[in-house]
Amino acid sequence: MSSEREIYDEYWKHGNHQGWRASAEDSLLESEREAFGAFAKEGTLVVDYGCGPADRYSGFIERLGARYRGFDISETAVKEGRLSGKDSNLLTMEGLTNCREGEADVVLCMEVLEHLMKPSRAVAELARITKPGGHLILSVPNGGVWMARLEFLLTGFLCPNGMPKTCRSEPWDDPHIRFFTPTTLARLVAGSGFDILRLTSANPFTLASLPYFYRIPPAAKFLNLISKPCGWLSKVRPSLFATRLLLVARRSG
Repeated sequence: MSSEREIYDEYWKHGNHQGWRASAEDSLLESEREAFGAFAKEGTLVVDYGCGPADRYSGFIERLGARYRGFDISETAVKEGRLSGKDSNLLTMEGLTNCREGEADVVLCMEVLEHLMKPSRAVAELARITKPGGHLILSVPNGGVWMARLEFLLTGFLCPNGMPKTCRSEPWDDPHIRFFTPTTLARLVAGSGFDILRLTSANPFTLASLPYFYRIPPAAKFLNLISKPCGWLSKVRPSLFATRLLLVARRSG
């Protein structure tokens, strides 16, 4: 049986992340920039849990004057991050960092929990390394978004939405293995010692995330355009209309 480390070494080694490079720092979501800017101040330590090759958030965080430290389960990703001069570190097989208790001012966990066998163990580690009064910024796909509900109701098919290569042809091998709604995400995080400050949509509502269309660039571009007047829907009802959820929390104590 393959370990998580072996699985994600393959994930990064063969480019199965599908577009991580293309959607790296230059296309950070506005909600991400806003959340990072609010808490990643001069001299603070920002720990990025599940950082991959540390090329998505590190540059933006460092320009804010904060210190960046990334952790990932994949040796391949960590080596790539180090070759780029990043402070990249390997998680243990249990998903633990080498940070001291309460060392981090801010912890990021962006699009990670949906990949894990034990998300609760990861969130417990995030709580351990966050100083009292420090902040957690976390995002996950919304498993209860309207299109997923509708497709499941009409066809009985549940799309994991992890990789275009597998999510429809071989969903049983897709890297997304856990599914969250605002309610279940809030319960997990609050139960680990965090006070939730905000739980909302990470991005505006768009029809471009409809099944099949998101893989066709001209169609996705058109659907994004006609969806703009309805972008507010994901803010009003994130449980139904948000494709990605963004949570900001403060460490209790």
